[in-house]
Formats: sequence, C-alpha cells, structure tokens
Amino acid sequence: MHIRMRFKKTGKPRRDVFFRYRGCFEKSRFRHLRVAVQAADRYMERVPVTRAPMVPYYCPAHSCWHIGHDRKMSVELARTYEVNCIRRQRLREEIKHLSSASRLLEPVPGRSPS
Repeated sequence: MHIRMRFKKTGKPRRDVFFRYRGCFEKSRFRHLRVAVQAADRYMERVPVTRAPMVPYYCPAHSCWHIGHDRKMSVELARTYEVNCIRRQRLREEIKHLSSASRLLEPVPGRSPS
C-alpha cells in the first residue's frame, strides 16, 4: 500500500483504506490488465462451476490488478461473460498449439531444403 494512502494530511493513519484492502495482500498482483484478464479466463475454464464469474479489477492500494469474483453481476450477464471467458481461453490455447506446430515447419537456418 502506498504511504500517502495510509495516512491523512494530519499524519494520522486511515482506518478505512487498510480495512478495505486488507484481503488484497495475499492475492496475485498483475501489472497489466491483459495479464489479469488471461488469469481470470484460465480460472473460469479450469473451474467450470462458480457462484460468480472471476473478473479483473484495479486495486488503488497496490497500483496493480487483482482478480476476484463479481457477486453483483446479474445471472444473464454472468452466464454470457463466463461463455466468452472460456472461448477466449480456448482460442489462446489453440493459437499456442498452432504457433508451436508452425515452428516445426519452418526451415532450419544453414540447411538447404531437399
């Protein structure tokens, strides 16, 4: 947590900021939103039944992104979001496999094609 967020202008510690973000200390921290989205998508594919979808959110106390369950999301929106998360993750996996397979087809430098 940033020092300026822990204290008021008078120098007294802020209680509300610490208590609001006390659960963040053991969470994973992501520097970029895209990495947090990928982590949330991996979680949604790995754990098929959840009470609420896993979403990234910005944490001002740590100046990073965390992932957590969004329990306020409506049921219809949560179902649509979950389906899209799984599709994105499967597409990432497919791209990863195809790019590794395409590397096998590339010619080796220094060897002449037969």
